[in-house]
Amino acid sequence: MATEKQRTGSSEPKTRQELYREAQKCDLPGRSKMGRDELERALRR
Repeated sequence: MATEKQRTGSSEPKTRQELYREAQKCDLPGRSKMGRDELERALRR
């Protein structure tokens, strides 16, 4: 079982994995081929 760190503050930028999970929740199309910056931009819309 893998352990994950929980973020306590928002001062650190989110990882691609965190952004990808948010994109999954929003059902963002094409998310699997997006990089971290692209995911961040798409989620801001």
